[in-house]
Amino acid sequence: MTLSPDKIHLVASLEVHSDEVSNLTACHWGFASCSPDKTLRVFRLSDLREVAYSPLYPHGSYAPRSCCFDASGAVLASTGMDGRTALYDAHSGISLGVLERESLAGGRACAFVPKNEDGSATLQLIVGAVDGTLMLWDSLTRKCLGERKVRDGSVTAVACTHDGNIFASGSSEGNLELWDRDLHCLHMERRCHDLGILGCCFSPDNSLYGECDVTRYLLASCGQDKRVVLWTMAAATSGISLKRRFSLEGHTSSVVTCSFSPCGNLLATGSLDKLAIMWNTVTGEKMLTITEHKRYVTACCFAPSPTYLITGSMDKTVKLWSFVGPEVPKYSESLGLRNTLYRKLDNLHRAEAATQLDIPEEFLCPISQELMKNPVVIAVPSHPSGDSCSDD
Repeated sequence: MTLSPDKIHLVASLEVHSDEVSNLTACHWGFASCSPDKTLRVFRLSDLREVAYSPLYPHGSYAPRSCCFDASGAVLASTGMDGRTALYDAHSGISLGVLERESLAGGRACAFVPKNEDGSATLQLIVGAVDGTLMLWDSLTRKCLGERKVRDGSVTAVACTHDGNIFASGSSEGNLELWDRDLHCLHMERRCHDLGILGCCFSPDNSLYGECDVTRYLLASCGQDKRVVLWTMAAATSGISLKRRFSLEGHTSSVVTCSFSPCGNLLATGSLDKLAIMWNTVTGEKMLTITEHKRYVTACCFAPSPTYLITGSMDKTVKLWSFVGPEVPKYSESLGLRNTLYRKLDNLHRAEAATQLDIPEEFLCPISQELMKNPVVIAVPSHPSGDSCSDD
């Protein structure tokens, strides 16, 4: 099922930059855009106006390349071609310091780590540079906690899982690499995008489903080859695996940006074909195509509250879209049920091995009457109005 044009509404078109919009980021209260015009501009979602301290010039005479909010929306980071990463109090605009290394290789991408391993809040930041270096920083102490080189080329994209346990990096050579918190490379997919990766992101829905000791995540990548790939990443004590779920084809030129909706059931992509496309991540179906930008769509992100799709373009505009979608099954419902079922089956298998247990009928195969090993779960769609994460 696709979305008809009457389901998408242009809320605002902001013309505040004097050059293209190179990157966008959003948090619960606002969003930010950066541009080769050297500015980083910050807006409130409540009235779509710039905050009092905006614009910022985080890199002086150099342009910012990437920007991101931390999980709480309290800190805003920007990395640029001067090799520095600037940190700001997102509410006041006060500088919190600068992260820099001796080589001063230009920064291409940055992302805050959402959580520590114990689930507590963190201000660690992952930064990728044009010399192929991947760096993990502690924003509070402004110390580099570690750095590694990617296999080939420069780092063009970085992303973190919602639980902060795994990082992903994309390179100009098309390699997609997965890293742990100590920056040990766990897995690499070589040349998964011809001519280079331009964007990657993890679903914010944390994990798709668990299967005993396995946790699965949804990862998206896009690149010069006009394709968008959805991957299922499985993390277990035995290691990491990455499986191609869908290869999404609909763009006619390089796909430069991708972003998941807050609940992970939609993916937005932007391309040099001047289009932004919204995809159903459950089925891989194209939901909607936005054609209103006059030049390349260079950035996109979702704002969580209210749920807006925000797009940026070489036409110098930032556009906010509201939409009402069809009933899209959410991973948190259909695959969360699978997670619960597997846990119950695992417990029953253990109990069956230890004692003679009276197994509930719903866990028995209807044909063999044996305890199920790999059940099939049918997703029951929710009834959301749009892509809302609320329970009501």
